[in-house]
This record gives sequence, structure tokens and C-alpha cells, in this order.
Amino acid sequence: MIFQLREYNGSLDGEPSNGTYKPLPEITVCTLDTALVWVPCGFLLLISPLYLYHLHSLKTRGAATWLNISKTVSLILI
Repeated sequence: MIFQLREYNGSLDGEPSNGTYKPLPEITVCTLDTALVWVPCGFLLLISPLYLYHLHSLKTRGAATWLNISKTVSLILI
């Protein structure tokens, strides 16, 4: 039996040995690019309302200095 299995595909475990067997399916580049863009966007869209509510409900707010405002504006423009 072992000789016949080796003769059939060259391996003992019954898996094809020509390199076509892969345990996981291939994912296309388009699918990867889409997932890499939309997963972080979805996370931000889900979490941002909660974070904005948390910031709005804080009792003590930080002082809005010119340095703080300029950094925020420059980051928004970038």
C-alpha cells in the first residue's frame, strides 16, 4: 500500500506533492487592499461617537493654548 501511495503522488500522507495543495485559500490583492482600508475606517466610525461623547462629558477640560490649537489645525490640514 505504501509503495502504491508513493507511486501515485510521491508522498506518504496522501497529499499532492506537486505544490498545488495549500491549507489556506489564496486571497487576492484586491481583497487584501480593500480589507486593509475598510477595517481601520470601520473601527474609527464605530469608536469615534463613543470617544466624542467621552470628551464632551469630561468635567475638566484642558486649556486651549495657541500651541495646542496650532498643532490641531496643522494635523487637520495634513
